[in-house]
Amino acid sequence: MKQLPSRWWHGVSALVFLSGAVAAPIVMVILALGQFSSGTEFFTPGTHVLTLEKPGKYIVWNVLSAFRDGKQYGFSDSLPAGTHIRVVSQSAGREFLTEATIGGSETSGTTKRSSVCSFTIPTAGSYSVIVDGTSEQRLLMVRHSMTANLVRFFVIAGVGSVLGWILAPVLSIIVEVRRHGAKQQAS
Repeated sequence: MKQLPSRWWHGVSALVFLSGAVAAPIVMVILALGQFSSGTEFFTPGTHVLTLEKPGKYIVWNVLSAFRDGKQYGFSDSLPAGTHIRVVSQSAGREFLTEATIGGSETSGTTKRSSVCSFTIPTAGSYSVIVDGTSEQRLLMVRHSMTANLVRFFVIAGVGSVLGWILAPVLSIIVEVRRHGAKQQAS
């Protein structure tokens, strides 16, 4: 006589469903939010040496409002006329082209930012970010582009959700088919 599969397998099925339908999107949001706290802020104008830890595309953000060191900062939406931003490799002295961005913005708590420009570096290392053409103090931030990571997080969460939605009912159906078969064989 075949042993009946335990009904506990339906609980396992529910856990598979919940992990796909609930946990995957929550993990995706947590990972995405962690990206927003990365980056290096600095006041301009002037030259600022940054250690960029990986090659690829970086975004320069204009910090519109922020609470830092016990003080609230607020700046206009656009940089002052005549502001120039250049990026130069510390080791090779090579200048990298900066390109205007499409106007992305982000808000995280009391901090609001708008993208100014982007640049791409071939290797990790020390780079000077030179901001001149203005005497007005601003707060800028440089951060590795998050686009690829966000797309990756959405794909992973989407695949996890779809798998949860598919595997959970399949597991329950398999349990019930086996239970039914074992009952038929027993009688």
